[in-house]
Amino acid sequence: MRETSKTSAVPTEILTGVVDRVTFHNSDNGFCVLRIKARGQRELITLVGHAAMISAGEFVQASGWWINDRTHGVQFKAAFLKAVAPTTVEGIEKYLGSGMIRGIGPATRRSSCAPLARRCSTSSSRSRVGCVK
Repeated sequence: MRETSKTSAVPTEILTGVVDRVTFHNSDNGFCVLRIKARGQRELITLVGHAAMISAGEFVQASGWWINDRTHGVQFKAAFLKAVAPTTVEGIEKYLGSGMIRGIGPATRRSSCAPLARRCSTSSSRSRVGCVK
């Protein structure tokens, strides 16, 4: 008897959001557990999938389905996961403070992002690249 895959029986959904925390990442096979702030959701969402490299502050797009794990509860299981560089001031701060860039700590990331935040706070410059609110 042939087994049917779960992906053919379960409809896929698209989920987008910003990585708040990387709970777990296996560098050998890319398996990761992420907590993301998804569009249209109040609470952080647990996303499980595979990504070569991922860090807090990155914007992710995922397609997959919802599962209810006995141990860990409701999760979004991503069949496809794509990470995009952050474009908001908050996202850039979180990305810089994630440890991806050696030598940048909380004080450096705040001082680095302060000019960008000031520039983006004026209404005339919001349309510039890097001033997405």
